Amino acid sequence: MTRPPPRVLAVLLVVIAAALALTLVNLVRGGSDVAPPSSPAGRAVTALTTSTGTQALRAVPDDFEATLGYQPVLQDGELVRPDGDCSSPVPLPRTFEPACRQHDLGYDLLRHAALTGHLSAAGPAPRSTSCSASASSGPARPRGTLPAT
Repeated sequence: MTRPPPRVLAVLLVVIAAALALTLVNLVRGGSDVAPPSSPAGRAVTALTTSTGTQALRAVPDDFEATLGYQPVLQDGELVRPDGDCSSPVPLPRTFEPACRQHDLGYDLLRHAALTGHLSAAGPAPRSTSCSASASSGPARPRGTLPAT
């Protein structure tokens, strides 16, 4: 087996070092669109992903309906966006609907945080938590987008 030329090894080491540096910077930053857990929407996201539907309903910010135009509801014990749906490039079984409605609510909680000035670029990422636990169609916004902060 022949050894690669020193120049190839140097380039390879630089690429690996750059990838490692970018990974560390991203880990330190903690992700993007974040509702801090101490904010009303952050507490609601935490409750939505870790508690019962009833507990999550109690955690919904008081001004949620006034801000986003609807009140989340309990459906089969889970807190959901009542008119949420599944947006997918392929047809999904109807059994996905409750999870899609909860997913929509999770994104709306992030939208609420953005609209009320509680969206941060530091800390854990409720956006990914919301996605993994259960996205949203907010008023006059394309699905999956957040307003500019």
